[in-house]
Amino acid sequence: MADGNVLEQTDDAELLRMWRSGEPEGQRASRVLYHRYKQLVTRFFLSKGGSGDPADLVAQTFAELFRRNDALVEVESFRGLLMTIAVRVFYAHLRKRTKRCREEVDFSELCLSRLCEPSPSSGVHRRHALERLSEALRDIPVESQLLIELKYFAQLSDRDVAHALQIPCSTLPSRHRRALRELRSAASLG
Repeated sequence: MADGNVLEQTDDAELLRMWRSGEPEGQRASRVLYHRYKQLVTRFFLSKGGSGDPADLVAQTFAELFRRNDALVEVESFRGLLMTIAVRVFYAHLRKRTKRCREEVDFSELCLSRLCEPSPSSGVHRRHALERLSEALRDIPVESQLLIELKYFAQLSDRDVAHALQIPCSTLPSRHRRALRELRSAASLG
């Protein structure tokens, strides 16, 4: 059996493999991954403001992660896979909130500020200097917001960002430029 300290030093892909394989250390490996990334995923959902308590969304993200069998296919890192799943969980959450579960929602046009009121918990986690940026992010289309967050806050590679957003890698530079223009415009209006 692997020592707990050894598991702490094990890379993400190996921990995921251990968890999925049913090895005796699998449960401990799952706890290491969960604790390693819980804060990142929680911050991702908290930054969406009025999305409420992120605990359910965080739990759904990790449950989906370990339900999937594609491991690290099409992404460069475990972090990329996890954030891809978080984006999909968030999109499903928005569809449910807008009661558009069965129709296609254009996340390149939909803005969170038009969808939900800011939650008290999101205000607690924001510092004064970041408040304006957070509000500006909420005033741009969801796809643009997610692109900026995945690229800059989650520090995903361009390939992983494109995969998470389900867009071709070749379109990422133009969408990135557009997202930054939208963010600059929203920040200057705020």
